[in-house]
Amino acid sequence: MDDETLDRLVVDADPARMPVDAGLTLRQLQARDRIMAGTYAPAAGTARRRARWRIGAPVALLAACLAVLLIVVPGLHPQAAAAHTPPPLVFTPTGQTPQELLRMVERDVLRSDAGPAAPLRQSRTVGWYLQLTQRDGATTAAVISPQVTTFSWGEDLSGRVTIVAGTPYWTDESDRPIPQADALAPGTVISDMRFARGGFEPPVPAMPGQTGAALAGSLAAAGYSPGGDAADLIDAISTFFSCWTLTSRQQATILRILLDRSDVQVLGTARDRASRPVTGIATDSTRFPGTRKILLVSRDSGRIVGMETITMKASDAVPAGSVIAYSLWDVDR
Repeated sequence: MDDETLDRLVVDADPARMPVDAGLTLRQLQARDRIMAGTYAPAAGTARRRARWRIGAPVALLAACLAVLLIVVPGLHPQAAAAHTPPPLVFTPTGQTPQELLRMVERDVLRSDAGPAAPLRQSRTVGWYLQLTQRDGATTAAVISPQVTTFSWGEDLSGRVTIVAGTPYWTDESDRPIPQADALAPGTVISDMRFARGGFEPPVPAMPGQTGAALAGSLAAAGYSPGGDAADLIDAISTFFSCWTLTSRQQATILRILLDRSDVQVLGTARDRASRPVTGIATDSTRFPGTRKILLVSRDSGRIVGMETITMKASDAVPAGSVIAYSLWDVDR
């Protein structure tokens, strides 16, 4: 993506309403980072070269929603790097239709005490980046380093965002120890930002309602436009979850909005990256051909607990079938 194309997309996504010399607002930073797929950045010229692909990086390091942000480092062959991305989840088909899944979700929500009693102005999201360590041109370490983004804010638009390193693991799922030089230690504070009263602009500032119409309005505030496809709707759900933790009944209503569509399919059951039993709901993007979105629903609570993005066609950056982003919600660790 060249600079002219990127500038045009930024303007289209969030037209300027302030003087040209004004600083970017948080929402404008979010809009910019949502569309920066395939971004290129140079690596540090050190003898012991560490190349990092940031995939699913926190939006502007200021919000909990995770955007697809891919950084290709010069001298690191993209195909070699992508070979170390997390393997796609393996789904076992169940033969469920979207409506059958919806009935199961509504039943699970009724019998589960998961989730808050009322919507909360906070979120906790686990994302990740892939860190490759190279010596003499050869990849010697490939580590997935989770990042836990916690966000809380007040009705007065004050808030705090912290990003903390999670527990890293080898991409080959080995249980050998990870050297400190190859990943941040769990608990390392990567970022801690505070916003004074009036200093934060959440994508969905109004208290979410309970009805389908009210929640559709919240999803519109989160970026979903009438006529958009199911992939756009899943992106809006992710943005919505960046600033609110919803009740299980609200989530079930959102799932009804999604599952009532004709452009979704139930993939079946799997274990997510936190080893939880989930059902996958998949849809292919029409705005970004070759991109598949998968929403993960807990088989225990009926809550939405994750989202994965997979590229279905090869590109200069990644081969077909690569997981280019994931985010997890309702994770304790």
